[in-house]
Amino acid sequence: SQPRPNTLASAGSSKPPFGSRTTPLRHLKTHGESAAGDGRSYGCPHCDLSFGCIHSEEKPFSCSHCGKSFKRERSMKKHERCHTREKVFSCSTCDKSFVYKATLTRHELTHTGERPYLCSDCGKRFFSHAELLKHERFHKDHKPFHCPHCGKKFTQSCYLTIHLRYHTGARPYSCTECNKSFLSANRLKRHQRTHSEERPHLCVECGKGFRQAYNLRMHQQTHLTFS
Repeated sequence: SQPRPNTLASAGSSKPPFGSRTTPLRHLKTHGESAAGDGRSYGCPHCDLSFGCIHSEEKPFSCSHCGKSFKRERSMKKHERCHTREKVFSCSTCDKSFVYKATLTRHELTHTGERPYLCSDCGKRFFSHAELLKHERFHKDHKPFHCPHCGKKFTQSCYLTIHLRYHTGARPYSCTECNKSFLSANRLKRHQRTHSEERPHLCVECGKGFRQAYNLRMHQQTHLTFS
């Protein structure tokens, strides 16, 4: 019999679809076969199982927070961490943890002091190539990210993403203490300090702590005035 087309398992199937070629090939071995048709068709010719093709445009895995769809479950889980902020990658040198592996890798360089990426314009060094590219845009005044609503330009896509929320009204970051919502994770983090005693910004002159860097800068003016 001919292999079935590359479709996901039907809703009535007792087993889930497969998202890679290795899994259907292992399944076929249970029927005594080593390959299915031309090697690209993932439908089992012996039972009712069918397999999702990684080359298709079908995206069966959806984010439970925003509905965005993905071809692979691991891609969906990585995306969902931008909503949950779950920190699954831990530094082996200190007790800090991070949402993404790339952030951990960049952080680990702070322990070694290594900054391998050099700006050819000013000589400043950076932990990652991505940070160097962002920095170089300031020398070139290059702003490739445009707002489709008002035309404002940005050097980084993350700045455009936050700006777009002014137009859409979206505030995806919510405080668990008071239910206030914010445009960005940084603004939520600053707000959450109002519920705690954390004051990470310290004055080098008198040691007084502040929740926000702006308040520290305003305070430092008093030392200049009376010096």
